[in-house]
Amino acid sequence: MTEAILWVSVLLVLYSYLIYPLVLLVLDCFVKGRVPPSPGAQLPNVAVILAAYNEADCIESRVNNLLNLDYPEDKLRIIIGDDGSSDATSSILGSCSDSRLVCKTSPENRGKSSVLNDLVALADAEVLVFTDANPEFASDVVNQLVPHFSDESVGAGCGELRLEGSEVNQDSTYWLYEQFLKKMKAKIGGLLGANGAVYAIRSELYRPLPIDTLVDDFTIVMRIALDGAVVVYEESAIAHEQVAPKVADEYRRRVRIGAVNYQAFMRLPQALDPRRGILAITYFSHKVLRWFTPHFLIITAVCLFVLSTSSMSYLLLFVLGVTISLLSLQAVRFGSSLRILNLLGFWLTMNIALLQGFFVYLKGVESGGWQSTTR
Repeated sequence: MTEAILWVSVLLVLYSYLIYPLVLLVLDCFVKGRVPPSPGAQLPNVAVILAAYNEADCIESRVNNLLNLDYPEDKLRIIIGDDGSSDATSSILGSCSDSRLVCKTSPENRGKSSVLNDLVALADAEVLVFTDANPEFASDVVNQLVPHFSDESVGAGCGELRLEGSEVNQDSTYWLYEQFLKKMKAKIGGLLGANGAVYAIRSELYRPLPIDTLVDDFTIVMRIALDGAVVVYEESAIAHEQVAPKVADEYRRRVRIGAVNYQAFMRLPQALDPRRGILAITYFSHKVLRWFTPHFLIITAVCLFVLSTSSMSYLLLFVLGVTISLLSLQAVRFGSSLRILNLLGFWLTMNIALLQGFFVYLKGVESGGWQSTTR
């Protein structure tokens, strides 16, 4: 029994990270890519939605970036909400004057979900483009996303976030792998979520978020997909963002991501319904198995240790696994000339953070309050 549990755990991790991507690659060869329709003669009204908290360092440049978007001025509104920031965010926003800009300030910190609900209620637009304070849009982002919504079956569109920066933090390398999966999933109709830096939805499909929601981007788009609308991936709708400069910064971000992932898992059990077909498969393969990889790794280590007491082969596997893990974690701390060790160390560190996030979730989430991170 111990041996069976060991290999099932190993297989589930290998399936999620290696086999499943290969399956997507094979399916991609048999599925014709979707061609976005032309936007038509009448461009839709668009509202860019941004909730901010303590973003004084970047909010002015972000506002200027959004005001420079290449989209008809009479069709574009930028709606920004300051959620009771304790720095100069509110005063900076107050000094920005443009007819396209709408700023709403809250005297207290209520949480991002509450702010988003308020901002969407202010938006009189057919298409909502959501973003954060840290990224920077290419000037044609809206023009790249909008054409998809002339197809009535499309409910949401995810843009492409390009990470730049630190050589120490391997997040940008890992993100390339994630982008590949998003593109493949979208092509077969299995894309479920979006990244918070750049995505758009049909405004009529927005449902107010529970105020303690922590993973707004995933929840908003996931609900749209589960309601039967198509979620597309537009790689020409580009946003740029700097990765966290230190692994410690990335670790804290991943702990929070871990907590919000488990919250989403508990709130959206219907996503695993086999009757949903490809959506259920991609959700289980790419999301659920990833979220529980730390648990599978612990099970694997325990089973290997138990089996090593009576088998030389398993003893060697246990020693080899511990040795590689320790070397990889050391590579995270001190760096290594072997890129594979740096990447493996990043992967292990992020799974440790995910496990910590699991315990954070178990302690209970009382609100959707903010926690500032470098990215």
